[in-house]
Amino acid sequence: MTQRYEVKGKLGHGGLGDVYLAYDTQLDRDVALKRVRPQEEGEAGAKSLAVDLDREAKTLSKLQHPNIVTIFDVGHDEKGPFVIMEYLKGETLDKAIERGKLSAADFSEVVIQVMEGMVAAQSLGVVHRDLKPGNLMVNWLPSGRLQLKILDFGLAKFSRM
Repeated sequence: MTQRYEVKGKLGHGGLGDVYLAYDTQLDRDVALKRVRPQEEGEAGAKSLAVDLDREAKTLSKLQHPNIVTIFDVGHDEKGPFVIMEYLKGETLDKAIERGKLSAADFSEVVIQVMEGMVAAQSLGVVHRDLKPGNLMVNWLPSGRLQLKILDFGLAKFSRM
């Protein structure tokens, strides 16, 4: 990988690959690094997933919205392609629900913010196709309000508009 990003540890995994906490040495901040997970399907399967990761990055880079995760950079190194995106310190909606019930006001905020993000995606002809609590990140802002971010557009399709 380039000298710019230093991997600190694994955060999780999605349908396309693994997500790591990384440090951006140029901008002095934590970021999330997503890369294609090695596949048993061989080189053809890995190339297909690399194309999917690239498509996801390009899709997300067009969806600049406060309720959709932001892409900062893309690259390729000896381990394959990677995408750099904002690091979100919150928890996925499914984990938040496991911890306890959301208040009616918080639940209403979740619904409104998911719809805002999906409307923005649809305005560009993007259909997410994997919207679920594990792909929704809940961040608590310093004001106490929640902010929701839609993650993982790896299965997204472009619709005809």
